[in-house]
Amino acid sequence: MNQQTKIAVLGYGVESQSTCAYLKKHGFSNVTVFDTRTYVDTIEGYPCVFAEDALKQLVTMEVVFRTPGISYNHPNLVAARDAGVEITSQVEYFLQHAKGMTIGVTGTKGKTTTSTFMHHLLHEAGKDVHLIGNMGNGMLDVLDGLTEESISLMELSSFQLMGCRYSPHIAVALAVTPEHLDYHLGLEEYYEAKYNITAHQSSGDILIVYKDNHVSHSYGEKSKATVYSISPQGEVDQGAYLKQEHTILKWNSQVEPISFEGFSLPGKHQRINAMPGLLIARLLGISVEKIEAAMKSFGGVEHRLEHIGQVHNVEFYNDSAGTTPEAATAALRAMSKPTWMILGGSEKGVDFDQFAKDVLGEKHLQGIFFVGGSSGPRIRTAIEIAGGEELDIPLISLDHFRDLPATWYEYVQPGEVILLAPAAASFDEFENYKQRGECFRSMAKGF
Repeated sequence: MNQQTKIAVLGYGVESQSTCAYLKKHGFSNVTVFDTRTYVDTIEGYPCVFAEDALKQLVTMEVVFRTPGISYNHPNLVAARDAGVEITSQVEYFLQHAKGMTIGVTGTKGKTTTSTFMHHLLHEAGKDVHLIGNMGNGMLDVLDGLTEESISLMELSSFQLMGCRYSPHIAVALAVTPEHLDYHLGLEEYYEAKYNITAHQSSGDILIVYKDNHVSHSYGEKSKATVYSISPQGEVDQGAYLKQEHTILKWNSQVEPISFEGFSLPGKHQRINAMPGLLIARLLGISVEKIEAAMKSFGGVEHRLEHIGQVHNVEFYNDSAGTTPEAATAALRAMSKPTWMILGGSEKGVDFDQFAKDVLGEKHLQGIFFVGGSSGPRIRTAIEIAGGEELDIPLISLDHFRDLPATWYEYVQPGEVILLAPAAASFDEFENYKQRGECFRSMAKGF
């Protein structure tokens, strides 16, 4: 790709605007922006084509920067690939050109907490670490400022990894479970997209897999990288595992315990999310003493099992980002007091039968509020079938999220917990999970 290459940038979102700014800065002159919805004349001086059939013109380009919001399987992208057009992305371009070390984290849930915690550990140890992408600065916004000492840390979704031809130096594959089936052609495609985080690694690279998840574990069996495992259930040959109040690290013939004393995030799943960061920090030469000190100052991430506080002796936890059944189950299991769950939202096409059995198996589940969307009624049906005649907890269905506070007064007692862990997306009533979480936080503080 040179300054005269015919380049298409897809979409008018924040990422695409960042891509245009980078291309402009580096003298790329033959760039066109394509979008099917929003209209502007130019971006960074580049002409924009805005029309319902705009993407049909991609076959005339040489390189296309795809945004994650546009599927790799979009018919016009497929036609462009068949015509010999190179399809790339910010993630791929960054991994190809970044100086220093790159670390990528994928998985169905836990990516953000794992990445943010890892960034905190490395930053507190004095590393030149950059949290980029979904949770930090734009990838191409920081690319020029990196040095050989820099560490670039990013969480990577299946949308971003789809078709990616480069992998980070250190890859983390957390548990991978069915999700985004409305975006991918099928489950196998989703799994293969995630696998791209290690598909292009070499023997000098590192892959950390979740031993107890068959999909993540299978990545390690196929990868060319040096593989480490994490497990909450038992010892590993090389990697990290949980034992009482410690993570035990096994690496380079060493066995080292790291204490969770002072680690504030509730739930076993949060300790699982912490393990890759603990392991990577040691592999990068950070002492156990510095790691344990940094753990005590980590405050967590908004909308991810965030403790909002206590109002009238009722505890409120916001896990609005918990949009899968697995995440919602983990959030419930992190609670110890009698807990009311808030479930439901927009549809993601997942099955709730096992989820229903899992949550009903938690003895501290006090009751469930179902809200909005088609997923709310589906979850309730699954709960009723799983519980059968022995179901003895209140099930309350509401038309709208805003109706929740009135029912809290009627049902919730002092000493109990209200947990937003919806097991569904938010698009039925909100722009995103963050807006839903902010709404919940306001409701809680006004209770």
